[in-house]
Amino acid sequence: MPKEYKADYRVNILKENITGIEVTCCGHHLGEMRFQNNEGLICPVCGTHHTVTLQYNHFHIRQNQSVKGEDKI
Repeated sequence: MPKEYKADYRVNILKENITGIEVTCCGHHLGEMRFQNNEGLICPVCGTHHTVTLQYNHFHIRQNQSVKGEDKI
């Protein structure tokens, strides 16, 4: 992943179906979100919550910044 990006997403496809989304944030591989509604991962460095939201014919990959004082895992 180029260093100019804070977060990066890699969509995994098997037999023309999306199976999961791998997440890298702050230079660390966080893991893979299954391609299911409201799946998510939290970055232990910056506290950003990465989520996938499924809708009728598309999906969103979103970043929600942690609130100051909120616990990081």
